[in-house]
Amino acid sequence: MHSDHVFLDVAVFSPVVNISLQEIKIFRTNLALLCNFDWVPIPIAYPQIDLYIPFMTILQFIFFFGWMKVVEALLNPLGEDDDDFECNFLIDKNIATGLSIVDETYDYCPELRPDRFMDPNYEPVYSEESQKRGNDNALVGSAEGIKWVLCRISAPLMDYSSRICHNS
Repeated sequence: MHSDHVFLDVAVFSPVVNISLQEIKIFRTNLALLCNFDWVPIPIAYPQIDLYIPFMTILQFIFFFGWMKVVEALLNPLGEDDDDFECNFLIDKNIATGLSIVDETYDYCPELRPDRFMDPNYEPVYSEESQKRGNDNALVGSAEGIKWVLCRISAPLMDYSSRICHNS
């Protein structure tokens, strides 16, 4: 009991209490310093000082609207104009084509009928005579149909090595 009485009357603190009070004092000093800086007003003219051309504002404007255009293009890559592709039509068509391939309708060909864009005055490009010959687009070389004529013509052959030796 005597030690408790000395502890309270003489104000002898333990090291833990002493370190805690020291940290509180440092924190309070830093808060006072922060309040002192906050109480001194900065003149309104200083933050508004700029050069003749506000470079940073121009750069912010360019980057902001540049990124806005990028985001707009990413949201709808095929566009929203009247002359752009119809995304829903393309998706539906590709899904229908894929499902028809899977459903084993790959060998079914629809009948050929004239469409609404067909020219009523259409004439074939090739004449009927040229079509009678058959397949002109076959992968055949140009010398395929040549008939060789075999004839035996004897030509005298001469040895040039003997002429060269005699001339020197």
